[in-house]
Amino acid sequence: MLDKILSIIYINENINDEVYTEDGFNTKYGIVFEKHQDWLAEKKCYSAEDITVYIRDIFYMQKANKMNIDMINSFDLAYNVFDMGINSGQKTSGELLQECINRFNVITKLKVDGIIGAKTIRALNYVFSCYEKESIIDMFIEARQAKYFRILAHKRENEEFSDKKLMDFLESWRRRSRRVSK
Repeated sequence: MLDKILSIIYINENINDEVYTEDGFNTKYGIVFEKHQDWLAEKKCYSAEDITVYIRDIFYMQKANKMNIDMINSFDLAYNVFDMGINSGQKTSGELLQECINRFNVITKLKVDGIIGAKTIRALNYVFSCYEKESIIDMFIEARQAKYFRILAHKRENEEFSDKKLMDFLESWRRRSRRVSK
């Protein structure tokens, strides 16, 4: 499942072997050098140019394992949780998933800590067994888009980017927040 998710993400991000610097960061294969500098240094990557396909694959595999993506029994939900985790942070994506699960009034509310561990997976499987999977998938996609709108509103308010750049972000995030299995 992860290979298929990654192929979609690579297409969405237009990930290639060039260093992207337009937003003020050095990014290669979708990995922002400045945000992952310590991890990359452990792998002997001291600049974005040093990031190889091999390093990219290790990076994404570790992220997927930490988020327990293979334990999510829905391709569309796994894709959206993982893509958001890569784009906005694992904790943010995990919190959003837990908030969505809690909306289904499962017997015990999850602690919203952003960790997609055994309790979150059990609660998610419970929701899957009691409701149509599409319900939580749609809820997560809508919550994801709403989160992106709040991020953009904050960036616009702080004049961090031009309106054109913010619209580019919005279009990219809108394109990514969707069902991919249909």
